[in-house]
Amino acid sequence: MREINIKDRIDCAVKLMENYPNLSGKRSFHSSHYIAQESFLDKIAAAKNGDIESIFDVAQFYRHTIRDRQEGWLWMEYAASLGDAVAQRNMAIYYQSEGDFVSAIVWAEKALGGGESDAQDIIDEIRNIQ
Repeated sequence: MREINIKDRIDCAVKLMENYPNLSGKRSFHSSHYIAQESFLDKIAAAKNGDIESIFDVAQFYRHTIRDRQEGWLWMEYAASLGDAVAQRNMAIYYQSEGDFVSAIVWAEKALGGGESDAQDIIDEIRNIQ
């Protein structure tokens, strides 16, 4: 797992909203990832306090609305590192797509342990490739 400096991530997110105040009101293809500016800043504050759901929401917002996948994956990995099983499964999918099968299996096993039963499909798929 990468070392994630959440303070830097939060500072970047706040600067993003300060520089692009209308951006958080933008609708994405995934309308469930819409976050109003005030709500986004609330989510950042909650993320700073370790609220996993807010961290996950910020990750989705970056990935689907802002289209900054790199930043989105950093937030997703942070949620996964705090134990969010859906984020862990998403990280398994990410690492699988990058060809890093060792990391993919590690995250898939964590997701499986957290109740994401479809993470087993990721593990099986990787083992069939190798």
